[in-house]
Amino acid sequence: MGVPRGFWYRYGALGPSLAPLLIIWPYWLWRTRSIRRALLVSEGRLCTHCAYDVSAMQPSGTCPECGKPYDIEKDKVLWEAVGARYGEE
Repeated sequence: MGVPRGFWYRYGALGPSLAPLLIIWPYWLWRTRSIRRALLVSEGRLCTHCAYDVSAMQPSGTCPECGKPYDIEKDKVLWEAVGARYGEE
């Protein structure tokens, strides 16, 4: 019937559709590396609003950096919900 059946006809659109993923994902990893490092060092004890290290402070209170309330136990659950990994191994 004259319909092209080659590799590029079938899979040619796959390259341009994966290009945003191959560009955006490494950029996102690069931009969030400081937060991921801080999470590892503080073992998940960061303010969820500004990522300030509250590990040396009371378990709950007001963040000295942004002035918003924090609760270390509740914030750990939030960090885990977004996929943060720290101290599990």
